[in-house]
Amino acid sequence: MDPEVLERLKKLDTEGIQALREAANDYHAKHSRGPGGAAVCVCGAGGGGSKACRGFAVIRDVFRYANFDCPEWRARFEEIQRAIDP
Repeated sequence: MDPEVLERLKKLDTEGIQALREAANDYHAKHSRGPGGAAVCVCGAGGGGSKACRGFAVIRDVFRYANFDCPEWRARFEEIQRAIDP
């Protein structure tokens, strides 16, 4: 693949992921009823996280902890895959 095209695709991917984080943050700001958990929200807003933030965190963690050789991880991956594309 042409290096310029590859660089453009990487930039678009990064922008898309950043947009998901921003959307989770907006959802969190609109629907949060204050701190709700011990963890800091994935969108960076603080508190325990909204539904959108939890969903974004699930997708993030699939890539963070990818282990296709682990049957339990593979099963979790397939569950998430079904939730994304029912």
